[in-house]
Amino acid sequence: MSSDQQIHSANLHFNAHGTPVAEDFDDVYFSNDDGLAESQYVFLAANKLPSRWRAHSCNSFTIAETGFGTGLNFLASWQAFDDYLSQGSANGAQQLHFISFEKFPLTTTDLAAAHAHFPNLTRYARQLQRQFPTEFRRGCHRLTFAEGRVVLDLWLGDINEVMPTLPNNTGGIVDAWFLDGFAPSKNPQMWQQSLFDQMFRLSRAGASVATFTAAGLVRRGLAQAGFTVAKQPGYGNKRDMTIANREPNRVSRPDTTDQTVAIIGGGLAACLTAWKLANAGKQVVLLCADQQLALAASGNRQGALYPLLTPNPGELSQFYWQAFDLACNDYQQLTAKTDRIRHQWCGLLHLNSNEELSRKHSAIASHNYPSTLIQLVDANRASELAGIDIPHSAAYYPNAGWFCPGDICRFIGDWLIDNGHDVRFDWRVDDISRDNGYWQLQGKQSIKAKQVVIAAGIDSNGFDVSRHLPISSVRGQVSHVPVTEQSSRLKTVICHTGYLTPSDHDAWDGHCMGATFSRDNNSTELLDEDHQINLERLQQALPESALPQDWKNSATDGRVGFRAVLRDHFPVVGPIPDWSSVTKLPQTTQLSELPHQAGLYVISGLGARGICSGPLAADIITSYICDTAHPTSQALLDAVNPGRFVWRRLKKNRPLFD
Repeated sequence: MSSDQQIHSANLHFNAHGTPVAEDFDDVYFSNDDGLAESQYVFLAANKLPSRWRAHSCNSFTIAETGFGTGLNFLASWQAFDDYLSQGSANGAQQLHFISFEKFPLTTTDLAAAHAHFPNLTRYARQLQRQFPTEFRRGCHRLTFAEGRVVLDLWLGDINEVMPTLPNNTGGIVDAWFLDGFAPSKNPQMWQQSLFDQMFRLSRAGASVATFTAAGLVRRGLAQAGFTVAKQPGYGNKRDMTIANREPNRVSRPDTTDQTVAIIGGGLAACLTAWKLANAGKQVVLLCADQQLALAASGNRQGALYPLLTPNPGELSQFYWQAFDLACNDYQQLTAKTDRIRHQWCGLLHLNSNEELSRKHSAIASHNYPSTLIQLVDANRASELAGIDIPHSAAYYPNAGWFCPGDICRFIGDWLIDNGHDVRFDWRVDDISRDNGYWQLQGKQSIKAKQVVIAAGIDSNGFDVSRHLPISSVRGQVSHVPVTEQSSRLKTVICHTGYLTPSDHDAWDGHCMGATFSRDNNSTELLDEDHQINLERLQQALPESALPQDWKNSATDGRVGFRAVLRDHFPVVGPIPDWSSVTKLPQTTQLSELPHQAGLYVISGLGARGICSGPLAADIITSYICDTAHPTSQALLDAVNPGRFVWRRLKKNRPLFD
């Protein structure tokens, strides 16, 4: 992460009224008199909320804000939305999606001090403080509250650089704008024509705008972008403020709240997607080909959760860093609901057990990632962290750990059933075809659905509609080794050219050691030679004194799984291309312009890192299906686009399909 990509916290002080003041802009974050009342007047009332929530034709209503600051506008909106939902309306908006931009985020300490001004918001403020990012990573931080009924996308970075990276749906993504931020005279860098143009680009037909300022440059900028602009009385002693709107279409946005989504698969990707879609208001049918969930690649006892960072901090690192942040938040929420998901937030050490790993970790560390994400530690510190003798320096991921992916799947499956969704076992889909605007799924019976997600792991390209997705199968064998007095001291996950997990004494009283990586072996049987490969790799990484002798001599248990992978290390997440239409496109076609098969999506190729990337991938699919804001930039959306391989061939004028 280069220095120009770093995000710095706000430089502020609290004035005599206890109001936070930004020193760089010499302006207050909210009114000295009554900041909450001002927010309710300028932003909620001027945008005609919550009456518009009651009349909204879709499940989700999206507010976008141009300066997050203390989060006061978000908290006020959340409280108002809670009051609206408490009235029990079955119609209207059922989810509040709040997008906000911030160049200089507050620390959680300053956030809490600012929130102390508003005791009526304490219940909401504490939840925000608990989830608020401590790593100020450029890009989107998605936080979810109230069982998914409230979603906050906090985009960190300069708004005029970040906003153009937001993906846009065909009809826009924003229903109402809170045009906030320090006054134009104090912060002229933000109030530029490019800002107003981007606001218009992202606005739905009928979107409204409200702002505290009546400055001429703001009114002219909004009008030039395409909004209809007016003035109205300002708050308190302020004479005027500005409101605006984008003209509505005669054709209203389609109501998609009652459409059923069929999800094909029974592993982590399928279950996480089902959970996200159900929380977003969709009715889910989960079709598992096996007699229970997580019998394929998601069936390992323990899987490591940590980000994939690369020596070149490009899109791969960006994707997995964001995925890791989101996964940590999501799994904390899931494990707070149940004690059935076995896991440990124990940290992870990636040992410099050879020269290549040492060079790689040094290069990664040179990009100044936060110490809460990754640290370089010497052998003594690694030994202290691990609880066993480590002869190598290492990269340490303090917030990493391990999870049982099958436990996550089984909990979500039961949760879906308890909440009125349909989970079917031993239900293999043999064919997918299009008929009169619906997808027909043929198996034991025929199911029809407007929206279908293929999340079937290595079988995801096994249908005619998905046949051109270049998903490969890689065999992996994990060895299960018993706990000894010696190995019981291990406190962290250890990675090298393989991995070793700490034991969960309440679960299996053993360790997982792995894993092999074979593209050419299709055997489902446990192989002693693969156990020896796992053991030899561990022996090369750890000293003889750290390895129990029993592991070398005793017979081993284990598990074989087949990972779905793609050659560029990204998964495939999104709409499946319309293969026949692609053949007719010019070479100048943009990736986002590829025609796709309406209502048909895929999430696959998560490889050995599905625990990390699964939640973000599921959020991306949910955003497509629910027509809401995506949780990541257009560049990262393109990086996982299922059509990227055929598009690259199109650009190079090569045969489109193998």
